[in-house]
Amino acid sequence: MYGGRDRPPPPPFNRQPPIQPSPEDSDSFAQRTPQPDWIGNPQNEVIQVHGPSTSVFTEGDFDKAIAPTGNFVVSPDTLAYYLPYHFYRNGVWGVYLKAKGILELAAELKGRPITHGRDDAIRVAIISLFEHELFHCFAELAATRTEVVVRSAVYHPYFFDRYAAFHEEAVANAYAHRQIRTKYSAFVTPLEVWMRGQGPGYRDFHLYRGRLLGKGKLKCSQHIIRFAPPAAPLPSKLPSDFLFRSAGAGNVPLNLVVEPEIASDVLRPFPKRNGVVVKTHSREHPPPHIHVEMPPGREKTRCEWPSLEPLKGDPQLSNPERAKLREYLQRFGGEICERLRSVYQNPQLPMPTI
Repeated sequence: MYGGRDRPPPPPFNRQPPIQPSPEDSDSFAQRTPQPDWIGNPQNEVIQVHGPSTSVFTEGDFDKAIAPTGNFVVSPDTLAYYLPYHFYRNGVWGVYLKAKGILELAAELKGRPITHGRDDAIRVAIISLFEHELFHCFAELAATRTEVVVRSAVYHPYFFDRYAAFHEEAVANAYAHRQIRTKYSAFVTPLEVWMRGQGPGYRDFHLYRGRLLGKGKLKCSQHIIRFAPPAAPLPSKLPSDFLFRSAGAGNVPLNLVVEPEIASDVLRPFPKRNGVVVKTHSREHPPPHIHVEMPPGREKTRCEWPSLEPLKGDPQLSNPERAKLREYLQRFGGEICERLRSVYQNPQLPMPTI
């Protein structure tokens, strides 16, 4: 699939992998989870959001409660996915979160139905999925640093190596576990129950959780350097100290994939025009406001209605962006105002001065 290969290459230089699957996993031991079809489904809407703190969910109530199934045996990589920059161009690579998957995971972690977007369980689901996929990006970055040092392709064979994939999934789950333990300790137990029910590799997160995360990164580094030439000049520090140093989430693109069956519960869009689209929730919190995307599919800001000033904490629009929004409202402002009057049950809500 990538670079002409559809199967993992043989281990290079006859080096033995430092991790072997346990006997009970030998028959089910698989390659990396393939890219899920919901990413490329043209019926789904892809919204590029600022980060896991996105307000897309937090402001809406759902027409239908999302109930737990009681048998949620899926891996993080079926609910979210990371497309590596080694294989995908700018504008495509990055982390993808499935909106329906977030809500389903939130209901499982809570153990009760989810009825509104302000539920902490949704934040936990978003963070756990995002941090898992983010670690896949960190592993790619570590391989990239190795490639710079050894001047040889490393990530491609590493990516398709089953032993490396087995270990990376375990550490990615441990990395997500640490974030939840720090910020939402009440959800640690249901999160661990979910992780223990996952497949080979994923369920071994407990080997690297907490203070053992450094050990997991070290073994990731050992897998990566298996694919470096034998005489490569590697740094004197422990590989993980160098390869995973100063890795952050700031520049990793994050996309929310919204399926048609739940789109009306999340954001209801008005038509796209001149690189702008405005959206509103079917139920909102005060003050009245709109969601602005520039270009469509990229979360830009939320503007209070009718002042069009950004909500507290949201970015300002530049003068050209503000002009584009006003031009958009000249065409669709009346429809938007009527929608907001209905949502906020305020028939006197005025139009902005355009």
